[in-house]
Amino acid sequence: DVQFRLGSMTVFGLFSGVTLLIPVTVTTWERLTRPLVKWLYGGVGSLGSRNVQRSRQRTTLTVAALMVGVAMVIMTSGMTDSFASDLRVWIQSYLGGDLYVSSSIPLRNDLADRIQSVSGVAAVAPIRYFDVELVLPDGEQEQINFMAFEPVAYIRVTNFVFSDEDTDLESVVQQLEEGNTVLVSSVISERYGLQAGDSIRLRTRSGVHVFRVAAVVVDFYNQGLVVQGSWNDMRRYFRINDASTFLVKVNEGASISEVQNRIERQYGKRYQLILESNESIRERVFTLMEQAFSMFDVMSLIAIVVGSLGIVNTLTMSVLERMQEIGMLRAIGMTRAQLIVMVLAEAGLIGIIGGILGLGTGVILARILFIGMTTMSGYQLTFIMPLSGLFFSLVAALVISQLAAVLPARRAARVRILEAVQYE
Repeated sequence: DVQFRLGSMTVFGLFSGVTLLIPVTVTTWERLTRPLVKWLYGGVGSLGSRNVQRSRQRTTLTVAALMVGVAMVIMTSGMTDSFASDLRVWIQSYLGGDLYVSSSIPLRNDLADRIQSVSGVAAVAPIRYFDVELVLPDGEQEQINFMAFEPVAYIRVTNFVFSDEDTDLESVVQQLEEGNTVLVSSVISERYGLQAGDSIRLRTRSGVHVFRVAAVVVDFYNQGLVVQGSWNDMRRYFRINDASTFLVKVNEGASISEVQNRIERQYGKRYQLILESNESIRERVFTLMEQAFSMFDVMSLIAIVVGSLGIVNTLTMSVLERMQEIGMLRAIGMTRAQLIVMVLAEAGLIGIIGGILGLGTGVILARILFIGMTTMSGYQLTFIMPLSGLFFSLVAALVISQLAAVLPARRAARVRILEAVQYE
């Protein structure tokens, strides 16, 4: 709760601080970007860029709104890409092998040997999930999930995703084979301060039993409230000997669909098996992930659009306030096209300032929010800041600033010279 409040205060403080810096740095921004604006818009562009200094209060509010929108794009891009990257790694391991075999009824453990004998099958790993109670040091109990597997068969089909990349796989497998050993998820490790070598107490059929923690793994199943243990420990302490599913790996070069058909012909009807290739399951999962994360992108784009409305308002007011000036410029020879370019240059500078400030604050806030989220959730994730997201957000700020300036620019170009000179 303290970290959440500190994170919220940091976000508010950073946005407020940067916003307060905008009016005192507008002149500096204009001078630094003047060569770029002149290169993009010509000599008339330099005249337009200087106009942002004439109403600093409106410019500040407009730049701040655009900055928040750009920062939101970067924050969501960094957060979603970080979560998606680790989710993909975990799913590749969780759905290891080539075939996923399940059933509407409990599966006998000896079915693994039968599937193993099918031509084209390289290895079969039985897996069993069941609920178990974690007994805390103060006597309180929490219901978590236990995932049981045969260690040797499991690593022949898939891999563990260790929280510590330096964890020795052979040592972990040996400890699991010896028994009285479990792997805890990073969520449980974070929540209860458990590390490799510590002990954890689980309620079994014969009472509370102490298991040694061999390693910490990344596991998103059941919101991370999972411990993993050996098949022998499950049978010995929990009196369970059936499987929830089988992960099947086919021989290299063998057709997955052909092996799937063979298993289905021999055992599908008898054991009411449901077979599906892991590749098709992963594709569906990844599609759902992309669809879910795309909602955050939509929210970010809405924030940028809201910022663009501020540009429309600022430039419209700027055109109205400078009506006589516009008439004088038209009277001494400025064309309608040059007048439009001048207004676009003013909007372009606002987009540049808002985009760069949003870029900087977005990267910082993405990192801060990532630390807060990983700490509160318990997931040990890898922070990723995609360059494509940075580039897209900056380009989006510039493009939207130009689109938002079209209406005010056209309004300025339509003004008649005599009416503009007499305007009050």
